[in-house]
Amino acid sequence: MTIFYKQSTQPFHFKEEKHQTQATRIGPYHLEKKIAHGATSSLYLANSLKKRNVAIKVLCPGNEEIEPYFLKEGDLLQKLSHPNIVQFYRQGSFEKGHYIAMEYIEGKSLDQFLLKNELFSIRAALEITLQTAYALFYLHSQDIIHKDVKPENIILSPSHTVKLIDFGTAEKIHEQRKEPVQGTPAYMSPEHKANLAIPSSDLYSLGVVAYELLTHRLSYGKIHLDALPKSVRPIIETATKPNPEDRFQDVSAFILAISETLFQLAT
Repeated sequence: MTIFYKQSTQPFHFKEEKHQTQATRIGPYHLEKKIAHGATSSLYLANSLKKRNVAIKVLCPGNEEIEPYFLKEGDLLQKLSHPNIVQFYRQGSFEKGHYIAMEYIEGKSLDQFLLKNELFSIRAALEITLQTAYALFYLHSQDIIHKDVKPENIILSPSHTVKLIDFGTAEKIHEQRKEPVQGTPAYMSPEHKANLAIPSSDLYSLGVVAYELLTHRLSYGKIHLDALPKSVRPIIETATKPNPEDRFQDVSAFILAISETLFQLAT
């Protein structure tokens, strides 16, 4: 039986909570408040003597089976540097477990926009998709697959900068675990669901995200091309082809197609 790791999507996972947490310390960081909580981890806003507004991701107790993924996330992040990927600061352990310190991003995840019916223009949706594609292009150049590209894991800042987050399922292309299948089914390509994820699988997932931004609603894995504006229909259709050989050759081809469409919209 196939088991999907991290299959549940928490719509408001990164929505700031109203209550304050009791002041405490993790490593060199003073925790100010809890800003999000998920099934396996919590996120805190923290400060240190050297840096203000740091996001601290803490593995929740009782998730020993997730610990290897959590540690791997820190290992991968510290090797990455890209303007559209959350910045890593450090990882470590404390008396209650493990933590990852990273860039604190002001903004909202794309699922929050979708669930609140906050609409994006065609141009805005394509520009968000384009920035995310830049992040994926960089990841793939480092031989890394994200494996969980979805609205919840894409943050849009007030300055309209996109940040790709949550690398708990990310893996080196040639070092993937066989079980369990990692990702969120509604955004997974057929080969990803069969536990044969490739770089094109990330492209498929981003195609689904772009579809949702353009149609202003969650797709739940169902793509209806007739719901799309004609100007972008070929892009989404190609990106979400069931057979990876029928998709864009790579993310650079996807980037080119979006860039050409944005140019046409501007003329």
